[in-house]
Amino acid sequence: MRFSVSANYPAEPEQVAQMLLDETFHRWRFPKVATEFQIFTSEGTEVIETRAALQVSELDPRLARALPGTVNALLIETLGDAPTISISIAGVPITMTADAPIRATATGSKRVISGQLRVNIPIFGNIIEQSVIDHIGKGIALEEAAAEQYFAGKGNRGDGEEL
Repeated sequence: MRFSVSANYPAEPEQVAQMLLDETFHRWRFPKVATEFQIFTSEGTEVIETRAALQVSELDPRLARALPGTVNALLIETLGDAPTISISIAGVPITMTADAPIRATATGSKRVISGQLRVNIPIFGNIIEQSVIDHIGKGIALEEAAAEQYFAGKGNRGDGEEL
C-alpha cells in the first residue's frame, strides 16, 4: 500500500534536524509508550533508532486475534542528503520504507513521508496496513505538538524533565 503523510514544523529544516537528533525530544515525543533510543552516525549519515513495546489492543482491537498481545516495533530514521524512515515489527511480516525529506516552507518546514507499506498476513494484511498508516498519522500529530512546544521553549513532559 502506497502512502504519504506530512508533518509541519515551526522552524527551519536545519533546526528540525537538530531537534530530531535530541534524545530528550524523542523521549517526550512518545510520552505514553515505553521506548529506547539510540542516535548515532553510520557512514556519514545520522541515524535515529526508536524501539517501542506496543499493546496490540491499544493499536487496533481487531488485530488482537492476529497478533500477540505486545509487539516490539523498531523505527529507524535517517537524516542527511536522502532522509528515510523505516518501520519493522518483530515477528510480524511487515515492511515499511519511506522517503522523508525536510523542506523549507513560508512558515517553517515540512517533512513529507511517502513510501510503501506491506503486511504479508492473509485476510488481516489490509487491516493491519491501514491501522499502521492511521498510527503513523497519530504519531505525526504527536510529533508536531511536541515540536511546537520544543521550539517555543516550553518542553516539559510532565515529569519535570525539561527539553
